Amino acid sequence: MAVSFTRRSGTAAHTGRRGLISTPTVPSDLFQGVFHAHRCPLAALSLTLAAGAALAGPQCNAPKDKWMKEADFRAMVEKQGYQIKTFKVSSGQCYEIYGHDKAGKKVEIYFDPATGAEMQRK
Repeated sequence: MAVSFTRRSGTAAHTGRRGLISTPTVPSDLFQGVFHAHRCPLAALSLTLAAGAALAGPQCNAPKDKWMKEADFRAMVEKQGYQIKTFKVSSGQCYEIYGHDKAGKKVEIYFDPATGAEMQRK
């Protein structure tokens, strides 16, 4: 990309010797199509929230007193042939496992903690 310096007459506040501007000028077409978040903060916020929602798993709304015990849930899932590498409660209050299925394929699965039903598989 070629950088050019523009000669301007006028105030010496932003100019160097002989009236040359000290900052390079960049062709305006270089920035066409670039999203400027500072010009539209609502759009930037909605994109951020949409990205967060896309990354989040399902929402499980069962009260905690209705949840299966972790040991019982693990036993049920392992009985189905899954090897659990990591078990956790997701931000959406679902049981989430990382591991392998019967065929040895990596899985990430969300389960309803009350019923043990599969909610989402990634």
